[in-house]
Amino acid sequence: MADRRSLLLLPVLLVALLGAGPGDLNEAGKSAYQRGNYADAERLFGEALARTPNDPLLHYHRGAALTRLGRIREATAAYETALRLDPPPAVAAAARDGLRAIGALGAPARPRRPADETIIALTRVPGGWLTEVVINGAWTGPLLLDTGASVTLVSPAVARAAGITIGPDTPMVEVQGIAGRTRGYLVTLASIQVGEIEARGVRAVVADLPLGLHGLLGNSFLARYTFTLDPREGALRLQPR
Repeated sequence: MADRRSLLLLPVLLVALLGAGPGDLNEAGKSAYQRGNYADAERLFGEALARTPNDPLLHYHRGAALTRLGRIREATAAYETALRLDPPPAVAAAARDGLRAIGALGAPARPRRPADETIIALTRVPGGWLTEVVINGAWTGPLLLDTGASVTLVSPAVARAAGITIGPDTPMVEVQGIAGRTRGYLVTLASIQVGEIEARGVRAVVADLPLGLHGLLGNSFLARYTFTLDPREGALRLQPR
């Protein structure tokens, strides 16, 4: 894991060590942004701007990174600066879209959400989204959202912490999900709580999973609701069926 992290940081380190120009800093910032490392991206775009402060593209790129970091006032200023610098049409359009996305141009209000809709905050990770859950009122932690998995999966460690008992008569099944095809023990969870929503009697499979993955939140939970994944806001919208 440490080696992989070192490889991901290599472009940033090389830029810092070699004293690269604005174009190289911009490319390194874009690479960091694509990896979801928005703090490094914002810093790299800022370093490029220190050398070429009148580049509208760099201001737009920094605004995008600031938006991801939740620094909305600074993002607004960055987009507005990009627009003041007579940018090419494509950059101008992108900056205006950025302002609309954060409401700085008075975009039309979002339609009022249904009274029975629950919004669950998600965390973006390589390969998908994590959401915080409570299992059996005993274990709390992140599961990977997997809309393609027929059932919820949990690791043996999570199962033990949640008080799940696996006996000689517990059936084994095979399931397919983001983590690939795997076999495990079919159990019933007393409850899964996600945000304000609690579902009881949820089928799950206890199986060995890749290192660092606690489990997958699959359709044995999700299918009980009408759900929409909103990647722009990093949210899962749920309504009871």
